[in-house]
Amino acid sequence: MIVSEDLLDKAVHHLSETDGEAARLYGLYEGLKDQLKTVYGMAYSKTSGAQEQRKAESYTDPEYIRQLEKINIARVEYETLRLQRKTQELIVEVWRTESANTRAGAIT
Repeated sequence: MIVSEDLLDKAVHHLSETDGEAARLYGLYEGLKDQLKTVYGMAYSKTSGAQEQRKAESYTDPEYIRQLEKINIARVEYETLRLQRKTQELIVEVWRTESANTRAGAIT
C-alpha cells in the first residue's frame, strides 16, 4: 500500500481535529462509570430487608439501569472514535515506513 500525500493529510487532519472530542468522550465515559457507584448507593439506601435482597433491588433499580445504559452508549462512542483515530495513526505509520524505505532506496 502506498499512502498518498492526500491520504496522509486527511489522516493528520482527522487526528488534529478529534483530539478534544476524544478527550471529552473519554472523560464522559469515565465520569459515568464513577457515578455508577453513587447511583447504586442511592438505590441501596431506598431498600430494606436482608443484604442480598437490598443488593438485588439496587442492581435492578431503574436509575441504576439507566446509568448502565448511559455508560454503554458513552463507551461505544468513545471506542468508535478511538478506533477511527487508531486507523489514522496506522496510516501515518505506514507513510513513515514507506518514506524511510524510499530514502533508503528500497522503494522507487
